[in-house]
Amino acid sequence: MSKESYVLDEKDIVLEYPVIAVKDIEGMLSFYRELLGLEVMTQHENVYFLSCSGNSRPIIALEEVVEGSYPSSNEAGLYHYAILLPDRKSLASTFLFLQERGIIFDGFADHLVSEALYLHDPERNGIEIYADRPREVWRWSREGTIAMSTLPLNIASLTMEAPNKPRPLSPEARIGHIHLRVTNLERSISFYSGVLGLTLKARMYGAAFLSLGSYHHHFGLNTWETLGGVAKQRNTTGLKRVVISASKRYMDKLFSSMHNDTIQVEDPDKIIVNINLKEF
Repeated sequence: MSKESYVLDEKDIVLEYPVIAVKDIEGMLSFYRELLGLEVMTQHENVYFLSCSGNSRPIIALEEVVEGSYPSSNEAGLYHYAILLPDRKSLASTFLFLQERGIIFDGFADHLVSEALYLHDPERNGIEIYADRPREVWRWSREGTIAMSTLPLNIASLTMEAPNKPRPLSPEARIGHIHLRVTNLERSISFYSGVLGLTLKARMYGAAFLSLGSYHHHFGLNTWETLGGVAKQRNTTGLKRVVISASKRYMDKLFSSMHNDTIQVEDPDKIIVNINLKEF
């Protein structure tokens, strides 16, 4: 089989974690440990890797920066990173756990394919915590696009599934997708499809959702506040890079000229994606 005929699917990549540049590392660590229930798994110099209790796999990395400013409202970068929970019961439990700790939610949504909670950390990095609906209820078109929407979340129905004792993020939690603020939607769609091999799965006004295989999306892109804005600046806080693991099939198909096990690419808005070869 030629490299060009490989049919990649969602098992060929894993979204590992975002690396976030932060100014107040103590405040951020306090938020993630005490309110979100994460643990510092390891530390390398000024980078702290946090994971869910009971899981040694990092879900986010915080990089302390001494100098730097917060990004402007029209700067490309992170819209939110999304933590995927294994089921609705886990989402209900996490919702009550966060609510008991006084978390201020930015909103709640039913996206047809998933149900989601939205919040932000002390440095305004967006966080989505969600659970997918069973795949058999996802609605696909003949063209391969998926029905997604933003409807009110039925909080009462959700909380009915919560256990008696709310718990923090499940040990099975992982990064499900990354949603980015970009300055030119068509240009970014071309990059994430042409360079990273993703397929456009859904569109709405000013936004696009792409994935590998049959997932609803691994990357979201929007220009809601950043249309015609500025690229990601190196001296601002927020998203520094996204770390992905990929199979040899994926690497062979998209980066056949690679000479090592790690590829770093930069999108049109100077957002960095690190791709590491990993055997699944």
